[in-house]
Amino acid sequence: MRFGARLHVFVEERGLGYVEVEVRYRTSEDDTNTRQPDLAVEVKSPDHTFIKLHEKAIYYLKNGTRLVLLFFPDRKQIEVHTSHHPVKTLGLDYILDGAGVIPGFTMAVSDIFPK
Repeated sequence: MRFGARLHVFVEERGLGYVEVEVRYRTSEDDTNTRQPDLAVEVKSPDHTFIKLHEKAIYYLKNGTRLVLLFFPDRKQIEVHTSHHPVKTLGLDYILDGAGVIPGFTMAVSDIFPK
């Protein structure tokens, strides 16, 4: 919620688009699954496996999503996935940025995960 709230304000103030939860679309070659475009955020919950989250990240990227963020609350880390760069893991001492998808957006990882 902390990340979503900050992102929503940033995007709205600059007229960059919309921040929505569970806005889904279907790709033409997959009429069973739906995914989000441009930026996708997944938060690991107890019933998610690391493998499933990474499979989702790969799927998002293969279907046009430019930035995938995987949040790991137990570890207080974020994995940043893009199609053109290796995966980056950010801990509490890092700053998350918009990676070219949300120009100018930054947020300290320590502001996302309460201590």
